[in-house]
Amino acid sequence: MKIDIEALAFQQQDKILGACASIAIWSLLQKVCVSPNHQMSSVGQITKRSGIVDADGHRLIPTRGLDRKQIATIVASNGLQPEMILGRKIEDPTIKTDKKIITTYFLKKIVNAYYRLGIPMLLGFEPSSDELDQLHAVAVCGHANDIATTESIEEKRDFLSKLKKCLSGKNKVDPSKFEISWKADTIIKLYAHDDRWGPYSRIEFLDDYHLSSAWSFFDNKAPGYALHLIVGTPSDIITPYTDIENIIIALNDVIESILQDALKEDLVWDLYVQKSSDFKEDLRDIYLTLKSKQGTVLSDKDIDYIQKITFPSLSQSLPNYIWRASCHISQTLAFDIILDTTTPVDHCTILNFLPYYTTTNEALLLALQQRKLIYNSNAYRELNYLKSSYINNLFDRATSYQSYY
Repeated sequence: MKIDIEALAFQQQDKILGACASIAIWSLLQKVCVSPNHQMSSVGQITKRSGIVDADGHRLIPTRGLDRKQIATIVASNGLQPEMILGRKIEDPTIKTDKKIITTYFLKKIVNAYYRLGIPMLLGFEPSSDELDQLHAVAVCGHANDIATTESIEEKRDFLSKLKKCLSGKNKVDPSKFEISWKADTIIKLYAHDDRWGPYSRIEFLDDYHLSSAWSFFDNKAPGYALHLIVGTPSDIITPYTDIENIIIALNDVIESILQDALKEDLVWDLYVQKSSDFKEDLRDIYLTLKSKQGTVLSDKDIDYIQKITFPSLSQSLPNYIWRASCHISQTLAFDIILDTTTPVDHCTILNFLPYYTTTNEALLLALQQRKLIYNSNAYRELNYLKSSYINNLFDRATSYQSYY
């Protein structure tokens, strides 16, 4: 029996032609440069492309390592646009470094947002608080989620009744007590090509600030810190994650406010960039999965509604990549919001709004009618209004939000 396993090439540094950063970039390019007509760069060539001299003005070879600007320069020279995620100064007694760090919960969100591109991300971190002057770069090529918190309730027969219960209007919960929740919070570890410890080395999240890796294990279990993350994105992805996150934070507040008389559980958002062709394949699978429940969990009316929602979207003209914000209620995918990737945030628009269940749609429409934001009782016709008018008008509020991490 033949089994094909996707993997990523790995090698160690020689400390002359390339250090850890050059090796991490080399691993990234192994995934990006798949064309047979594209000549793969050697580690030495990668180091030379960082500039004329190194960050301190020394000759490039033998190498003393690369800084983040040199890394970004090399990523850009290979046809990708570098998205630079930088840390910030945090005052906390448990933090032993004086450097700016990326919080682990924000790092999780960035990894979750971009991993579907299939391009390794370049993480610069301080691997151990016992060696605060030692910096290291690795190629992040995978992650693991906490399975206990990601079980899909759609596999259970009572998923629709639980969704209805969460939108039933009984046992009211004040949504102001909710903080916005992200599916990325379920990530518990990363896997990275670390040229010092081997391929697919684990990097675990200890708390909001500290990382644990093989370096920590051999340095008296001293934790490390994430300093910067460089994501190589295709050139047609213009709108960065932080701008889209601001919009979703605003929409979350507005939707929870609209549903404040009905909502029992927090909205959980999964925000990520995706190929539009993959999104349409997902739409087809969602329709087929829900149609298979016809006559048991879902009625004929529910299936007709889902067909009206999904079928026009399958033929919708979309950019090559989209931002997809999937909203879960009680672990059920309740609706998707599709946003543009090809424009700056000031001109970004919602391309589609897809509430997959009549339960979700009716709850939104009823709440909007009660607040006299819409008047017609025709649910499907009002859905078009919800897409084209009300949701897009929220951008004035959404763009005023400040990113946090």
